[in-house]
Amino acid sequence: MKQSDVYIGMLYVAKVSNKLTVVRLEEIREVVRCGRLLKRYVVTNLKTDRRCEFRSAGRFKSVAPIDFIAMDKATSATSDTQKREVIA
Repeated sequence: MKQSDVYIGMLYVAKVSNKLTVVRLEEIREVVRCGRLLKRYVVTNLKTDRRCEFRSAGRFKSVAPIDFIAMDKATSATSDTQKREVIA
């Protein structure tokens, strides 16, 4: 995808560790390197809840399908409940 097609808070299918997975775009950072303004995309992998940073919008393949988003929200709510039970 192009950087003009990417919005904060949206869910995307992206390539992370050579596998396609669903990620949420948390923020877009602007970094100055060698006098050039570069963009960095901070995402959260919804399968592992780990954050990582993309150097290019090309890592985003497409917007996540609606049915997958609903399924993922239900799964994450269940895992949050399980995490709270283990901690308590």
